[in-house]
This record gives sequence, C-alpha cells and structure tokens, in this order.
Amino acid sequence: MSLRLLCSMTLLISLALSLPVAFPAQSSVATEAYDQGQYGTAYQLARSLAEEGDVEAQVLLGRMFAWGRGVPRDQSEAVKWFRKAAEQGHGLAQSILGLRYAYGRGVPQDDSQAIEWFRRGTKRGNAVAQHNLGVMYENGKGIGKDDQQAAYWYRLAAEQGVPHAQSNLGRMYSEGRGVARDKLEAVKWFQKAAERGLPQAMHNLGVAYLNGEGLAQDDLKAYAWVHLAAQFSSRGWRTRDVHQQSTDLKGRLGQRMTAKEIKKAERLSQKWRKKFARR
Repeated sequence: MSLRLLCSMTLLISLALSLPVAFPAQSSVATEAYDQGQYGTAYQLARSLAEEGDVEAQVLLGRMFAWGRGVPRDQSEAVKWFRKAAEQGHGLAQSILGLRYAYGRGVPQDDSQAIEWFRRGTKRGNAVAQHNLGVMYENGKGIGKDDQQAAYWYRLAAEQGVPHAQSNLGRMYSEGRGVARDKLEAVKWFQKAAERGLPQAMHNLGVAYLNGEGLAQDDLKAYAWVHLAAQFSSRGWRTRDVHQQSTDLKGRLGQRMTAKEIKKAERLSQKWRKKFARR
C-alpha cells in the first residue's frame, strides 16, 4: 500500500485559549463567570481589573472580544488586550499575539512579528509558543527552514504534553528529519498523542502497525487505530484530510481482513476509546 504519515502543521489557536492557567483570586471570579456563560458579569469584572493592569483579566477581555462573548466581536480590540498582557510578559498572551500576526487577525499579517512573539512566549515556557515556533521552522515561514530547530521546539512542547507537538516529533523521528531516524522513538510519541485523542497520531500509529515499523506488524491493531482516527476526525474542516486518508486506509485494510477480524478490531478500538476517556 502507498502510505504517508499525516502531519499536525496547523498553528495552535484553540489550545492557546483553553490551556489551564493560574488566576489570581480577583481574576478567577471573572473567569468563573465567563465559564458559566455569564458574559455580562464577566466583562464588568474583567474590564475594571484589566484597566488596572491585571494580566489575566486582560487575556480574558481579549478572548471575549475575539469570540464576541458578551461584547461585539472586535479583533482589533482583542489584539489590544492581548498585547497589553503580552507586553507585561504573559507567556500565553505572547503566544496568542504571535498567532494573531501569523493569521492577520486584528493586525496586518506578519510572519516576522509572529516569530518574535512566539519566541517571547517560549522564553516563558509556553508550550503553544514552542509548538508554533517549531511549525514556523518546519515550514520556513518568516525564517529559514530548519528541521533541527523544528524538532527541538516540538520536543519541548511535546514534553509539556501538547499532542500536536508529540505527533510532529514522532513524524520527525520516523522520517529522520532534524533528528536521527528512530522508529521506536517515533512510535512512542505517536502513542502519547493518540492517547490524547489526536487523530493524526492515531492514523500514524496505524501506519506503523501496518508496516511493522517500531513494533510488530499487526493488521488488526492497524485497523483499530485508523478506525479510531476516522471517528475522531469526522467533524471539523481542520481534520478533513485526516478523515479521508484514514477512511481510505481502513477500507483497503478491510479488503484483506475477514469479517471476524474486522469486528475484533472494532471492539479493540472501542476498548481503547473508553480507556482514553478515563484519563
């Protein structure tokens, strides 16, 4: 079979706005109101705190304007509050501001500025910034293409538990780009990301089982992983390619398996899915 590993080259946005952060007591009240859908209350609390320089409240206001929660959606206003927090050294805000420049949302698109803010975020240890800087290096966007640097930043983010970075690092090991080729190490990182629910990693783990790369060849487990990948990627345009590739591979695998084997693989995939849900 002609196979290719799937990458996770999208700059992270949603994760950057949902990572847990430690809020000061006052900011936490505003955040709690926001999480409960009490956007008017959240805005009133956050606005006064943000104007006093509270960085968490500034990030919250940025989120509210970015998504139009309790206020009219206004990307320029969102950037204003993200920038205030970023300039105070808030790592998550620095990463978000980098994303804003990378995609041209609320600011003119500027890869150099995106990289600058991602770098600032990495100095604060922000995992999203680390992953996104790796993507910029791998793509050669706004900076010279450098697989070693890409792998370096993916590793830092992967070690902090970012599944996209884990999958990308696994791919780099599998292909021997930026690091020495190591199929065992590739499988290790695919497994970590797959268990966090990332469909690209599930697909890549299925390919590894199919080819017997880094582990024993096993059609049943290969089918189980690509079956999960197809399920987890069935919604959303960002995973459309993953869904198509996984569905196609599952169909081709099914042609050489018996109906009994397919049922067994599907039961195994459901067992794994329940196991992941408990984590």
